[in-house]
Amino acid sequence: MDASPWQPPGRTSESKAFHTHQIKKLPEETPNDERDVFISYSGEDRNAVAKPLAKMLKKAGVSVWMDTYELRIGDSLFEKINDGIRASRFGAIILSPAFFRGPWPLKELGACYAKQVEGQYILQIWHGVTKADILTRFPLLTDYVALRTGQYTIEEIATQIVAVVQPNSAYEAEEDEEDEKPSPA
Repeated sequence: MDASPWQPPGRTSESKAFHTHQIKKLPEETPNDERDVFISYSGEDRNAVAKPLAKMLKKAGVSVWMDTYELRIGDSLFEKINDGIRASRFGAIILSPAFFRGPWPLKELGACYAKQVEGQYILQIWHGVTKADILTRFPLLTDYVALRTGQYTIEEIATQIVAVVQPNSAYEAEEDEEDEKPSPA
């Protein structure tokens, strides 16, 4: 009779050792994993707000974590998003009616708020919501200044985020630079 421990069908002691080795050898954190801003949004707001904002921030030299840039087939959503929030210095949260309906955005908000307790972290962008809407759902968030897409363009919002994330940056949206140039005489 064989004295070796029972193995599930198809699993040898060699494959068990391989899997154990893989679990113990997690990738080390590297500075390349760090990001300035994690963008949290509902998929319904991707094209109207999230992508243009990410594009403007990247153009200004801000490193951005956004699911469309980071997630690949086979990735664990929970792990990748958790890593993105952990590795980002700020969270740009696009609060909208669609945001409140989705389970993932609300999970991201919870994780970002937990990080907020450690210091300045959440940068709120209100898209199609009012202070009353936020007060009804998340009263603690109304204590922080937010930018509304109905009052500011995406470029203006990006400029204000850059001012917080990179306070020594001289970045201004192109439209603002063109407006400030003297007109030819």
